[in-house]
Amino acid sequence: MVDVQETDQMIYDLVLDHARQTGDTGFVKTLEEQGPPPYFGKSPIRPYATLFGREYQVFEAPNIKDETYRREGDAIQLMLKQPEYGWLDRFYYLLGLMNTFNVVYPQLQEMDFRVDAARLDLPV
Repeated sequence: MVDVQETDQMIYDLVLDHARQTGDTGFVKTLEEQGPPPYFGKSPIRPYATLFGREYQVFEAPNIKDETYRREGDAIQLMLKQPEYGWLDRFYYLLGLMNTFNVVYPQLQEMDFRVDAARLDLPV
């Protein structure tokens, strides 16, 4: 994630190739219609959710060896399961995530930490 655009393009290509190789023509069509990232506009979270949701399902989740983590480790699902939150709290939590993503993620598109933070003048 040092270069958001490059990383997102790599994920798009990886997921599209996988969909083609497995014969998932419906998902190939979905990705081709939305095109490669970056996504902008009123709700960029929609195409990103489509892309990254499939990436997680195909490439990440199968590699999670710990069954408990696979079942309970997702931060969003954990929050939604907490008994102290009502349905309205859960709705606003998800709305907040979506609104934040829609504003912040497009701002990251021009960042390349290989250039923008090639040298840091403090211990890290």
